[in-house]
Amino acid sequence: SSSIVTTGALDSGSISSGFGNIDTGSSTITTTGQGTFGTLAVSGATTITTADNTAQLTLKSTDADANAGPLLDMKRDSSSPADGDFLGQLNFIAENDASQEVTYAQITGRTVDVTDGTEDGRIAIKTMRNGSSRSALDFNSGETVFNDDGDDVDFRVESNNQANMLLVDGGNDTVSFQPNSATLTIKAGSGDATNNVRLEASGTTSTFLEYRGFLGHQFYVDTTERMRIDSNGSLLVGTTSN
Repeated sequence: SSSIVTTGALDSGSISSGFGNIDTGSSTITTTGQGTFGTLAVSGATTITTADNTAQLTLKSTDADANAGPLLDMKRDSSSPADGDFLGQLNFIAENDASQEVTYAQITGRTVDVTDGTEDGRIAIKTMRNGSSRSALDFNSGETVFNDDGDDVDFRVESNNQANMLLVDGGNDTVSFQPNSATLTIKAGSGDATNNVRLEASGTTSTFLEYRGFLGHQFYVDTTERMRIDSNGSLLVGTTSN
C-alpha cells in the first residue's frame, strides 16, 4: 500500500487517491471540494466550521431494512469503570452579552451501577438559570426528578382547553389541577404549612371548601369562614369555636 507524505500544508480543490494512506505529519489538509472515505479514524480533537446555518455534520444511512439507522455511539472506553462515572455529554454553548462563553444547556449520561447483570444508568438535563447551571430533569435508575435543585420553578401540564391542567407551584409549594374550564380548582398544600386540601369554585379564591388537617373541614364564602366541622366532629355555623 503506497502513501502520499507531505511535511507542508496540502491545499487542493479536491483530493482523489487510490493510495493506502495520506500522511501530512503535523501539517493540515485544506480542501474546498469533497473528501470521500471508506472509514475515517481521528485520534485528536476535530472542529467543523461553516459560515452559515447549514448542517455541520450529517449522519446518513441508505440501508433499507427496518433496523435503526443511522447510529451515533458515544462510548466511554474505561479500563476501570466505576459507579457514578460521567459518560457522554452534550453542551449547548453560546456567548453572553459580555462575549463570554456560556453553556446554556447540557445533557449528561452517567453510570449508577456498573455491576455485571445489575447495571443502572442515568441521564441528567441541566439549563442555565439566573447565571447558574441548575437541574431541569434527572432520569435516574429509581426515579425521574423535575427541579432536583429545589428552585422556584413551576411544573405545568397543559390539556386541550386548560393551560394549567396540572400545576406544581414551586414558589408556593402547592399542587393544583383544573378539571373543567376553570370552574373548579383542587389544590393540595399551602404557604402557611397547614397541609390543606382546597376546592375553589368559579375559578376564584373567594369561595372554597378547605380541609386543614387537624383543624377539620372549613367552608369559606367571599374569603370569610361560614361553617366548619372541627376535629371533635362538632358542626359550627357562623362561628369558629363552641
